[in-house]
Amino acid sequence: MKHERILIINGHPDPQSFNEAIANAYTDALEAHNVEFRYLPLHRLNFDPNLRYGFRDTLQPEPDLLAAIDDLKWCSHLVWIHPIWWYGFPALMKGFIDRAFLPGITFHLNADGSVSGHLEGRSARIIATGDTPQNLYTETYAESARIQLQNGVLAYCGVSPIAYTYLHPVYASTPEIRQEWLDQVKQLALDDAGLGAG
Repeated sequence: MKHERILIINGHPDPQSFNEAIANAYTDALEAHNVEFRYLPLHRLNFDPNLRYGFRDTLQPEPDLLAAIDDLKWCSHLVWIHPIWWYGFPALMKGFIDRAFLPGITFHLNADGSVSGHLEGRSARIIATGDTPQNLYTETYAESARIQLQNGVLAYCGVSPIAYTYLHPVYASTPEIRQEWLDQVKQLALDDAGLGAG
């Protein structure tokens, strides 16, 4: 499927991380083919990641957060890049979701208790990095980070379909392996843009 408006969200707090290299590989591939995209590295945003009042009171969104919400509304395809820490994702990324994915913005609770997702019509791709072997992550930890983001956030808000790629183990990887991963990411970008064979 071809996507003309792609939003890439980097959830890693370190601009020198391998996740940044992954984001650069993805955006470079799109840029080389004049695909319309926006890049949202969360470490550049100025916002309070703490939903300090829960849903009891409203915490007014900061300008950077308002711009990010506009990006969510603008895109037709979401790409999330994040590391897996403690079988979840970084606090910065969790805080972004807590502050941006709110009732009335990304979903609506109906009177009968059902949910209407405001992100319907959008698809997503998750690219996660970690050190846990695939079999252990799947069998012992039930792909916890994937379930949280894919089912608990994106699908809940109406996003479908959602593709998933897990790159591992990062800690023990060689420069050659990392380059293979970056080449793979470039191909995923072309596939998402409708320019690849996938």
